Amino acid sequence: MRFLVGAGGWQYFKIPFMDPLEAYSKAFDFVEVNSTFYVFPTLKTVKSWRQKTPENFEFTVRCNRKVTHKYKLKPTVEAVEALEKTVEICRVLKSKILILQTPPTLKFTQEKIRDLEKLLDKVDLTGISIALEARGGVTHELQSFMIENNVIHCVDLSVETPLTRPETVYSRLFGKGE
Repeated sequence: MRFLVGAGGWQYFKIPFMDPLEAYSKAFDFVEVNSTFYVFPTLKTVKSWRQKTPENFEFTVRCNRKVTHKYKLKPTVEAVEALEKTVEICRVLKSKILILQTPPTLKFTQEKIRDLEKLLDKVDLTGISIALEARGGVTHELQSFMIENNVIHCVDLSVETPLTRPETVYSRLFGKGE
């Protein structure tokens, strides 16, 4: 089994006279690109990230919040476009995992699961696995959907056990909070 250890971003990784990403990639072999949740970087910027890291360095990409928080996984034209832009970033970075983090208020009803399925069907995800961090909880129906579609259950392993058993375990350590 192989473990990849990294952080959510690299901007805080300050080494004098070094680019933060280059310095970070000398210490770690993996990073989650968190900034894509808030804004879409230019493809020129994304290409520069890939060029600053070794070939075996791995990126995962957090899906833009328009998909998960604004459109709440509904397969609208705008949500599909935002998902396509995020997938394009994955392709440039050679990312194998795209993380969907949903808000705590989003509950996975049957209708919401159908929305997610329709949304994912509208985008070519060849070679990219979906990791789902369902902050509003995982229902039995959602768990079944995740198992059937090889969706990775993204959890904080210090607090909970993943409900699905794909070949990849993805954990984000969130801390104890307040």
